[in-house]
Amino acid sequence: MPEVVKSALLHVPAGDIFALLVQAERNVEWVPRLASSERLTPGPTAVGTRFRFGLEFMGMVIDGVDEVVELVPDRLIRSRSVEGVAHTTSWELEPVGDDGAATMVTYRMDFTLPPGLSRLASSFLNLDALIEEQADGCLRNVRGILEEGGEG
Repeated sequence: MPEVVKSALLHVPAGDIFALLVQAERNVEWVPRLASSERLTPGPTAVGTRFRFGLEFMGMVIDGVDEVVELVPDRLIRSRSVEGVAHTTSWELEPVGDDGAATMVTYRMDFTLPPGLSRLASSFLNLDALIEEQADGCLRNVRGILEEGGEG
């Protein structure tokens, strides 16, 4: 099961980052190659909230549905796939300094290769590098939106 873990210090309070991350419909603003993202569950994001997404990959759009499985306001949001490529994603937020004006953000994603996609095929497609690039892009874009007030 490939896994990527990336961390970055953002000069933004954890609450501001959390407020962006729980708005599934805004994921297209900061997730590279995300073609669509829509909330399926009404109301505020909570454990059990589901959202549908479409990720562009090699000229195709891969659809999936994720569900929030753990949520600690301003600290953690973890989701897992319920449809599509099996994966788990988490965002951990740790305030830095006495004033909480900065946050150490840790993004973690692990996924299971679909049946029939061997490690050799994964290597040929350079999936590890693509996942690393995706994680870096997410952090860079969140930083751009919240620190700089624009696109990442």
